[in-house]
Amino acid sequence: MNRSRAGNAAAFLFLAVFGVFIALPMYYSVINAFKPLSELFLFPPRFVVYHPTLQNFAEILRVQSQSLIPVERYVFNSVFVTAASTGGYILLASMAGYAMAKLRFPGKTIINRVIVFAILFRPEVTSIPQYIIMAKLQVIDTYWALILPAMGTSFGVFLLMQFME
Repeated sequence: MNRSRAGNAAAFLFLAVFGVFIALPMYYSVINAFKPLSELFLFPPRFVVYHPTLQNFAEILRVQSQSLIPVERYVFNSVFVTAASTGGYILLASMAGYAMAKLRFPGKTIINRVIVFAILFRPEVTSIPQYIIMAKLQVIDTYWALILPAMGTSFGVFLLMQFME
């Protein structure tokens, strides 16, 4: 409220330039997907496609059809694990967040502190213990080995608990 129009314009300009800078790799990836091989390996790289083609997509499907596992299986795996993890996580986090926000029970403050403390741990730190747990549960090489760790984080519980309070 205390900024001038010039300050707002400068902030907008800075954010717009930063947004373009952040979006540039994704734009470049999409553009490269439509380039023919003759344009793909040019130096310096071009950010415009002069002769767009869908041949790259047809070639990938042709090569994948000859492999043991078709590309459709990879897409199914990604969609299934994402949907199951997200759905289960929302269900569990909302139930736990509701209990933490609305109910009174012994040890609530300790559990709340453990939830907040667990947010500090990066996934890289917990990956080896998660692998050991999944091996003990004998779910290695199954969908559960990907779904269960995604449902076991505490950030969503914290967010939903704060929202419900």
